[in-house]
Amino acid sequence: VTVGNAVVVPGQIVVIQQDYETLMTAGASGATLFFAEVDDDVANDVPVQVVPGDRLEPFELEGIIVAPGTANRLGARFNLAEVIVPPGVATSEHDLGVNERYLMLEGPAIVCLGRRSITAHAGDVVHIPTGTMQYLENPGTDPLRFYCLCTPPFTLETYGLGPRKGRIPVGFNLAQWWEDNKGRYGAPIES
Repeated sequence: VTVGNAVVVPGQIVVIQQDYETLMTAGASGATLFFAEVDDDVANDVPVQVVPGDRLEPFELEGIIVAPGTANRLGARFNLAEVIVPPGVATSEHDLGVNERYLMLEGPAIVCLGRRSITAHAGDVVHIPTGTMQYLENPGTDPLRFYCLCTPPFTLETYGLGPRKGRIPVGFNLAQWWEDNKGRYGAPIES
């Protein structure tokens, strides 16, 4: 994707100054985007800036791949995290303590919100209000991938676990799975 003169790759964030007119182009495969208003201090008087995404790593408690801590925090309004759920993994029931919106990039996912469950697919947006105990599961044979937009920004202090424990396939090693697959997601591969 090109925004103005900036080339943007998956995992990066583009900050465009309010009222700045720019041209965005996408290749034949298109682009999946979140648009959100940011605080003036984030734009820094630069019309278009590309912010690199935070480094992804295994989060063993949930069996997922995500940036540690509060990923991609942009001002006081929100943060945006890329999340990858390996095949067969179901997260623990939890509440992040903030409003969440999932933009599904690769799926499907079974998203359980309280006592209700839905199946979400690539291109769907799922809203999870503050205070909703939820978990998700990857029933497929390919990784599940989505962006999680949190308003206000998620912090570890707001994270609360519920009674339902997560599930990973027998013999599954998250760190090894990530080592074997991270090149697919633009993560640097150490030699």
